[in-house]
Amino acid sequence: MFKKIVTLLFLLSSFFIFPSQPVLAQDAGGPVYIVQPGDSLSSIAERFSVNLTDLMTANGITNANQLSAGQPLVIPGLVGVTGTLSTEVVNFGDSYRSLMRRTQVPESLFKKLNHVVSPSEFYVGVSMIVPVQSGSQGLNKRISTTKGQSLLELAVQQNTDVWSLAHNNDLSGSWDGLPGDTLFTPGESNGEQ
Repeated sequence: MFKKIVTLLFLLSSFFIFPSQPVLAQDAGGPVYIVQPGDSLSSIAERFSVNLTDLMTANGITNANQLSAGQPLVIPGLVGVTGTLSTEVVNFGDSYRSLMRRTQVPESLFKKLNHVVSPSEFYVGVSMIVPVQSGSQGLNKRISTTKGQSLLELAVQQNTDVWSLAHNNDLSGSWDGLPGDTLFTPGESNGEQ
């Protein structure tokens, strides 16, 4: 009987003397957001509709005030989103449709990340969150058809085929390109705004 009591006391004391350490969800997976100048942990949590405690736990943060620009943060709870969450500022000449084309982000995902209810919320100077996959090829070269020019003629000028151009820009087919519509192709940005 004495042996059982000693064993029981030993087991109970081990729970109080050596408490278990909480497991941090650093490997929780999910997209990574790079902290921007002026960001706070609470503003990031609000932007992504995440509980502040969950955000701190997922990143092993104990002091919410020790956050620095450029620091990567795993954003928990964004199911189906991967990659790095980049911040893009809307420039002159950008439209809701052109940003979807250039970034190749599905509209439903873009709306979910940015809480966009209407394209009228899209204006010059606003920051938008865009997921970027590592190793993905960006569509950075801005082109557009002129009056009377077909999508086929534009594709030939760009050394590509009309089907790739239509696919990359979410067009139904070669007939779907409108004059003056902003389209994107792989390549270096040509600096046009």
